[in-house]
Amino acid sequence: MSSFILATTASEYAAAGVMFRAYAAAININLDFQHFEEELADLPKMYGPSQGGIILVKQQELVIGCVAIRRISEREGELKRMFIDPAHQNKGLGKILLQKALQLARDCQYEKVKLDTLNYMSAAIHLYQQAGFYEIAPYYPNPISTAVYFEMEMTSFLGR
Repeated sequence: MSSFILATTASEYAAAGVMFRAYAAAININLDFQHFEEELADLPKMYGPSQGGIILVKQQELVIGCVAIRRISEREGELKRMFIDPAHQNKGLGKILLQKALQLARDCQYEKVKLDTLNYMSAAIHLYQQAGFYEIAPYYPNPISTAVYFEMEMTSFLGR
């Protein structure tokens, strides 16, 4: 059985860092343009309470996935680093994880949530669209030509 926890301790943030690195390895893209190493060095600040958080998926004591919400502006949050270990994919965990992330964004009082993904990640795109995300123009400079951008109005989030 899986459990979903909001990272609060040093060991949970460290586990999130491991998952973030697994995510980066899985997409096989250099994330230096997003200041990835600086992000990893200060996860509690970047994804701290009231501005967002990191949700971990655990099976027994093993962390098998994560997602993060962080502040873009007072009214907008960003969904980042959604990842499920490949051995645990296609079991519905991504959908639950996304719903929990959107609830966290609502708890932070964000009116919109934005994200970027890669145009060939069709399962992720389908999941986002099912949840109510729609494609938008780029909201930040990104040198990756396959990046696509999505947004969701939190008024359409039903917590399903």
